[in-house]
Amino acid sequence: MDIQFTEEQELLRSSVQRLLRDQYDFDARRKIVATEEGFSRKHWTSFAELGLLAAPFSEEAGGLGGGLGAGLVRKGLALRFCQCHDDGAARGR
Repeated sequence: MDIQFTEEQELLRSSVQRLLRDQYDFDARRKIVATEEGFSRKHWTSFAELGLLAAPFSEEAGGLGGGLGAGLVRKGLALRFCQCHDDGAARGR
């Protein structure tokens, strides 16, 4: 199946990839999770500014409408933090 993204969806996808690559890689996330707070306010602010926190919610509720937009965010996160064997089974570090 060949899915063509809209310009807005492609922008969201590339923004997620860039943010995760440049500021929130696996090692950075692991260090953040190990802190007393267990999360980074700085990173959550970045996620909010990009609209990532609104992705799963309907437009009526102020979100991005869920659907494909939310899927693009989830896929970006999963690809960044999940290493898979050739059979596709996820494994942790």
